[in-house]
Amino acid sequence: MKKIYLFLSLLAIILAYPLISLLMVLIIGNLVQSPTLRPHLITLLSLIIFILLFRKNIQFRQSFNTKISIKTIISIFILSISVHIVIGFIDFISKDISLIKKEFFTFPRLIYGLVLIPVLEELSCRIIIINKFKDKLNQWIIIITTGLYFGMLHAGSIYTVIGLSCFGFILAYLYIISRNGLLLILCHFFYNAINFCLYSIFWSATSRASNYIYNPIHYIIVAISIIYIIYFFTKKKYI
Repeated sequence: MKKIYLFLSLLAIILAYPLISLLMVLIIGNLVQSPTLRPHLITLLSLIIFILLFRKNIQFRQSFNTKISIKTIISIFILSISVHIVIGFIDFISKDISLIKKEFFTFPRLIYGLVLIPVLEELSCRIIIINKFKDKLNQWIIIITTGLYFGMLHAGSIYTVIGLSCFGFILAYLYIISRNGLLLILCHFFYNAINFCLYSIFWSATSRASNYIYNPIHYIIVAISIIYIIYFFTKKKYI
């Protein structure tokens, strides 16, 4: 009975963010008219409010270790590339590649995507929740629940949800075994930075490469990426 109560408590905390977002939509929707600024502002304020409400569960001293070696940073970077390749493969299943357009990033959007979102999402989607329940619920229940939660927050197509849920599983597992939230932020930063490079700076190369998305070579690259993700965790490359 206690485990059921704890699981319901986990779901209640997870549902707090959508409720806060809905409230922000009702408030900001009437105050901010810009269709570009409004969704970003709603997301930022919702994440910040959620973090402030549950700030006691951040536990900065226990959750962050700034002593990270260059070797670990490189391993996290390669992990981010591997995850991006796998998720991109899943996500492209539902997309008409010819309709994908170049994204134009301004400096504020760059700060938003590479700095604010990695920090705020890792705090709200994983670190706070895992810290609160890590000694109370089975770790796999926490990993699966927070992973699905992360995927559904970015809901587009079902394939987007599946892909980003997998990213959420990986990040949650990484935090549980490493106990270092900085690794999650780094991985999230690298992932978003890769997106920025592919869909903005190197767009011409990306658009050409996307024509070969279902080429046998691409399947091999995806397979190698999956192997590296497994290797990363089995060989403890996060240490």
